[in-house]
Parts: sequence; C-alpha cells; structure tokens
Amino acid sequence: AGQFATAGSSSCIDCQAGLKPNGDQSDCMLCAAGLHSSVAGMHTCNQCSVGHYSLQGATMCSTCPAGTANPLAGQVNVVACIDCETGKYTPVPGHSACVLCEEGKQQMTQGQVACDECPAGMLNTSHHSNCSFCPAGQYSEIGSSSCTDCSDGQFSFVGSGSCTATTPGFRTLADQSDQSKCIVGRFSDAAASVCSSCGDGHVSTVIGSQTCTACLAGSQPNASRSECVLCVPGKYAADDATHDCAQCGAGHYSLEGATACVACQAGSANALAGQVNVSAC
Repeated sequence: AGQFATAGSSSCIDCQAGLKPNGDQSDCMLCAAGLHSSVAGMHTCNQCSVGHYSLQGATMCSTCPAGTANPLAGQVNVVACIDCETGKYTPVPGHSACVLCEEGKQQMTQGQVACDECPAGMLNTSHHSNCSFCPAGQYSEIGSSSCTDCSDGQFSFVGSGSCTATTPGFRTLADQSDQSKCIVGRFSDAAASVCSSCGDGHVSTVIGSQTCTACLAGSQPNASRSECVLCVPGKYAADDATHDCAQCGAGHYSLEGATACVACQAGSANALAGQVNVSAC
C-alpha cells in the first residue's frame, strides 16, 4: 500500500508525500485538489476538513484566513473561503463558520477578524452589524449592550454618552429628553426633576427663577404666587413675607396696602371688623 513498482523492478518504492499510487500501482499520481497526503507511502489521499482547502499535489491543507470561513470539506482553492458578512467575524484562521459579534459590539465591514465596541451613546443587543443610538433620556458607555436611564434632575439627548444636570431655574421634561424653565410662581435652586412652589409669603415673577422673593409688608402673594398684591382695604400685613393679609378688628379700619390698622378716633366707634375707611367710625 502507498507504493509502486515499474516493470521489471525487484522492489516497490514509496510514493512521496502529496502523491498516491495509480490504479495498477505502476506509478504515483498527484493528490487531487481538495485532498492531501502528509507523509510518504500513503495509499490514499485524505480529504481537507472544513475551514481548509488544498491545490493538486498538496502535502497538507491550507487554512482559510482569519476573517473568512468555509463550511464544506474537500475545497479546492482559497475562493472557498468566504468573507464573513457584516455583524460577524473569525479571529483566527481555519474556521468553518463566522461568529456573531458579541452584545455591545459591531462590525460594519465584511471579512473582519474582530468586532468593534459600540461608541458611547450607542448599544447593540441583537448582534446587528451596527450599533444604534440610545434614546433621549438615557445614556451608555463604550461597549454597552443596554442604555441606562438618566437620574432624577438630569437629561440627555439622543446618542448621549452621559447625562447632564439640569440648570438651576429649570426642570427636566417628563421623558428626561431636555430641560425647561420653571414657570412663574415656582423655582429650582439645584439640578431638579420638578420646580418647587414658592413658600408662604414669597413669589417668583419671571420664568426660570432660581429663588423666590418675599412680599413686602402691606402685601401678600396672589394665588399662583407669581406676584405680590396689596392688601385690600380692611386688611393689613405688618411684616414682610406675610402669606395672607389679616382683617382689621372692630374699632379699626385700613386702606389698601396697609401695614397696620388705624384706630377710630376718640369719640367715635366701629362695632364691625374689616372696615375700609374712617367713615365706618
């Protein structure tokens, strides 16, 4: 087996590697493409395995290069090694199939030996060839397979690698995709998801306020706390930051914006509270 002899020979001779005996063992013949024999004296040539190929007379099979794959045995040239499609790769030679990119990675070019990490602000969860942008209100770091919600008081735009703290005087939108100025009557003094209502006796008169202002004596906030209004006649506010003007008692009266009630003069009287001028005495 694996030998030949010519007519009149007194002994047989081994066929060299890459060869095998012909049908009547009168000579050696080259292994066909897709086959090989690695040592002398082989009776038959062996088929190249998947991920490999050979030309005629091969002593060993050649491996398909990294970045390619060959799923069939007995292939006859390098054309059988097919470039990996986008979203796949082979890191070393001799693969029978290309490997999907791991989550958080992408490969947009054919015939590659590795996948690239998704940039910050992007993700890949389904082994697609390319990463997709994180939606507004979320972010991701390099090589992420998921996006993370921004924390309270933060927002982000589409494709963000980090979230941004809300500016004082602003609040985040409900979906945390942007920030919006606080309306009058409200304020924020730090990164906030909502604007706070001004406290008792205080107002904010412009949008985007970072603080509220105390109403002066003789006035009180309106219902929306967007401005201070003078106490109506018959009421007063003795101090700054008064939430509700107080009613003048019996024997007293007040005009608009009063900081104190005026007592009826001696010799006159007023039995009713909340009187609005001296004629009530």
